[in-house]
Amino acid sequence: MEPRRDTVLDARLRGAAFAASDLPVEESLGARTLGRETAPRRTTVKLLVRSAELATAEEWIEAAGGRVVSTPPDPDSSGQVVVLAGVPVSALSEMDGQPWLLRAEAPKEMFTRMDRARGPVTGVDAVQEAQGDLTGAGVLLAVVDTGVDWAHPDFRHDDGTTRLERFVHAHVPEGTEESRFDVFDAGAINKALNGGPAIPAGDPGGHGTHCASIAAGNGRGTADRRFRGVAPEASLMGVRAEPLLDVHIIEGIRQAFDLAGDRPAVVSLSLGGHFGAHDGTSAIENEIARATGPGRIVVVAAGNEGDDGVHAQGRLAVGEDLTFTVRVPDTGLVFCDVWIPRGDRVDVFVESPSGTRFEPNIGETSTPDGIFVADFVENPVNREQNLTFLMVNGTVDDRWTIRVTPLSVVHGEVHAWAGSVDGGRLMFPARPWRATRSACPPPRNAPSRSVRSSPATGSRGRRATRPCPA
Repeated sequence: MEPRRDTVLDARLRGAAFAASDLPVEESLGARTLGRETAPRRTTVKLLVRSAELATAEEWIEAAGGRVVSTPPDPDSSGQVVVLAGVPVSALSEMDGQPWLLRAEAPKEMFTRMDRARGPVTGVDAVQEAQGDLTGAGVLLAVVDTGVDWAHPDFRHDDGTTRLERFVHAHVPEGTEESRFDVFDAGAINKALNGGPAIPAGDPGGHGTHCASIAAGNGRGTADRRFRGVAPEASLMGVRAEPLLDVHIIEGIRQAFDLAGDRPAVVSLSLGGHFGAHDGTSAIENEIARATGPGRIVVVAAGNEGDDGVHAQGRLAVGEDLTFTVRVPDTGLVFCDVWIPRGDRVDVFVESPSGTRFEPNIGETSTPDGIFVADFVENPVNREQNLTFLMVNGTVDDRWTIRVTPLSVVHGEVHAWAGSVDGGRLMFPARPWRATRSACPPPRNAPSRSVRSSPATGSRGRRATRPCPA
């Protein structure tokens, strides 16, 4: 089985493009992959573009009825750049064939994942007593998260004025489909603090304020300033990302380093997600690598999901199937992203809880156990083989299986990540969360039954075979 090599759109954009053209909106899993109940007319995307062809890409986007949201400040510093753009969903299929485009990704939602920032736990007090100037003065800290409560005493100077130099509300306004970035400077925040024109609430969710307080709260919220952060004299910038899409995070990083100018700057990202290869080739990883360097630091949370069962791995061996069992934690959008090394030849299948086996690349498929899409493609950036499984309307605690049958093995190490946009845990329920092996060969004359599906090519009603008997 060969992966598709004729597309640079990720699975969610392919699903959205297909839903927009070929499916009634009430049947569309493609719409759900973009966070919508119905197929959107437009969406904000991340485009990995050849640097030398950036102008051509911008012209094409405008001609297609889209708009460029932002590009890096130094596009010629490397061979490829990430462009944030709002585009019509109807233009995605045509965009897929453009020579300037290396990869196109749909927005990925991230998820938020500390009274003792000081004292013996971290040693901060001891260091600052020995080095009295390590207070954050002269440094810009940008918190890109659920926001920062700009009215909180810890983020105000002793005279009551704001410590925030900028507050950005990155959001998708109700009734629209594209991201919008509303920017408020210190002057606007101070006016709001003094009863002037209102600006959006700083952090309705509270998570970003929690993180910002640990990093840089000055303790004015307590009488003795006991609860203060690590860098209480740092200048601040807050981004309220609503929802926590990576397109909002990328734009937040760009604005933070632009605002900092010649000052040292740190961007705090206490969030994460599990779409992608985890190898530095996704759009947000590309942007962080490009933007950081001396005096430019991005800090990303790690270690919060050690017990969540979001990762599994295994090794291929000819004659044995490698299987990943994925638990359904809720009825929302569930995904499993499997990465198989280039050079290894495999067949891949998806098996429903009812025992029906499906090949990938047959389009959106409706079963009694849920609606799913399984795309098997060669990633155009890292050239790895990628099976992306997306499913909605599943039954809680049901198990789906991803089966990998090795035909020839060169490398053999396979990794899988899974998650749920509603925050479900224990996606890979076994301990340790590693794949299991089965010597069961693919069926040759197994019985089959028709299922209703919506393939991108061909007709509905592709047949799916049942796995071999237990």
